[in-house]
Amino acid sequence: MNEKSFIHMALLVARKYTLIFILNGKIIKDEKEFINYLKKEFAGKNPKVIKIVIDKLRLLEENPFKYSREKLKEYDKYIICSIEVTGDLRILYAIDKKMPIVYILGVGNHKEIYGKILKKII
Repeated sequence: MNEKSFIHMALLVARKYTLIFILNGKIIKDEKEFINYLKKEFAGKNPKVIKIVIDKLRLLEENPFKYSREKLKEYDKYIICSIEVTGDLRILYAIDKKMPIVYILGVGNHKEIYGKILKKII
């Protein structure tokens, strides 16, 4: 293996994905704002759910392809996928094919994610 191939392979292994949150048509600028969004959305529910969502986001930062529950739709620039958080809770996201970016499009129950949000996108 030549030096150029080794460097290229090392870059691929070290690559992390950037998360961008686009929820309800709004770009949420940082993770702290996203956590506040989750607290409002899941108020009165088990507080462990927020921690599980954050843990799943960490997995998506590492490799959004590996942890995808299913690939829902593929476009020229994006792949729309989902990941299971709990039995009925999902994260809907899009993977940019050219840049290491994952767009978080929705967090909610199965019906909300696959009914309302996915229908708006497709």
